[in-house]
Amino acid sequence: MTDEEQKRIFSKNINFYISQSGKQQKEVANDLGFNPTTFNTWCVGKIVPSAGKVQKIADYFNIGKSDLLDICLVAKEL
Repeated sequence: MTDEEQKRIFSKNINFYISQSGKQQKEVANDLGFNPTTFNTWCVGKIVPSAGKVQKIADYFNIGKSDLLDICLVAKEL
């Protein structure tokens, strides 16, 4: 998988879980203690956060890291 594909998959997956939470992107960033601008770069697919940050996001949504990083039904539907 290319870096660009990984960014796209992560972006689609994280946006799905943000949407499902009923919160705004900025609210989730603040809840997690992340800079909202940095968090946005992850959400728009410019970069993928470090493994530790991916784990923190996964814990927040009560999902596995693979739910954010891997192609799944969520990514295919979006």
